[in-house]
Amino acid sequence: MTLRYYPGKTGEYVGSYAWIQTRLNPYIGAGGGALGYNLSQSGRFVDKTNLNIFSMALNSDGWTPTMHIAGGMDINLTPRIFVNGEARYSWARSDLSNDFTGFAPIDLSGVRILGGIYFRF
Repeated sequence: MTLRYYPGKTGEYVGSYAWIQTRLNPYIGAGGGALGYNLSQSGRFVDKTNLNIFSMALNSDGWTPTMHIAGGMDINLTPRIFVNGEARYSWARSDLSNDFTGFAPIDLSGVRILGGIYFRF
């Protein structure tokens, strides 16, 4: 979920019952949610205690909480259709499964670019 703040004027009332949205509506936002991940590695590995080579498939998956900040733009195409573009930076990390014992938590943070088409009824 993202809470948005629109710093500019988002539209205006025309008469008592009509409201017209401006064409471009930039915003900033912040929020949080849950992020699912799946990490799989397979191949030949070296045992660091005796230098033996062995084959193995390692897996870790799960869900972790995430927080993010965002900036974006709503572009009004018609009174009922608009497109959206957003860039966000998310912070998330999670402990790995027992297959990865001794490893640091996985860092899932990074930039995400999102876009969409919205319809108003």
